[in-house]
Order: sequence, then C-alpha cells, then structure tokens
Amino acid sequence: MATAAEMRQQLAANRAAFKEALSALGGKWEQAAPDDEWTPRKVAEHAIGADVLFSTRCLEAMQSKPSEWERKPLENLDTALATLDAATAIADRAYRYVEDHDLLKMGNPVTDTYPKNVGGILQNAIDHLAEHTATLKKRA
Repeated sequence: MATAAEMRQQLAANRAAFKEALSALGGKWEQAAPDDEWTPRKVAEHAIGADVLFSTRCLEAMQSKPSEWERKPLENLDTALATLDAATAIADRAYRYVEDHDLLKMGNPVTDTYPKNVGGILQNAIDHLAEHTATLKKRA
C-alpha cells in the first residue's frame, strides 16, 4: 500500500491533470460526445463535488467535523476552475492530516470496490479524478 504522503501526491497530480483537461476544453463546455450524454460541464460538476464528498468521508473516518460545501451549477469554464480550486482547498484540509497509521481506520468509500478504510477513500478519490480526466481528454 502507498503511504499517506504518496497518496496525497497522486491525488494532487490527478487534480492538476483534471484541471489541465478542463482548461483545454475551450468552447466545448456544453457539448456531449456522440457516445455519451454527459457534457464536460456535467463531468466537472460531478467530479468536483465528488472530490469534496471523498474528503468529507475521510473527515468522518478521522472523527472530524466535515467542511461546509454547497454544490452549485458550473455555468462556465471559469466558474468550474474557481470551484475546483475551492474544492481542492476544502479537500486538502482533510487529507493533510492523514498519516500512514490512519490509512487503516474504518471509513466508507463511495463504492464497494475499495477497502472500507481511509486508504480506500483516498484511493477512490485518486481513481475517480483519473477516470473523469480521461473522459474530458477524449473531448478536447
């Protein structure tokens, strides 16, 4: 298993890749791919909100108070990029306190594919961003 620091680094790298993929969309914000009903806007709204959801689950597992977050429509790319930065700040407040011994604390990832612990939550967050980054890159 990766260390907590390695998982934070991977999450940061995946967020940077997601942000880059978002930035490369240009005017395709509301255009769904022919084989998909999700527009880049819907992908961004989902992935950014999920990033905060994963961090909330991490905070709950660490027995800390979750951050306040309100999902809002992302009307355009600039709003999405600003919201991604805000979500990153919230999520990082949760993850920066995770140490290696915390990875095995009981937690609740979003799917049953991952171990039911903090490490599973982090891995779920890492993989989720990678999945949606790949989706956006297909559209750029």
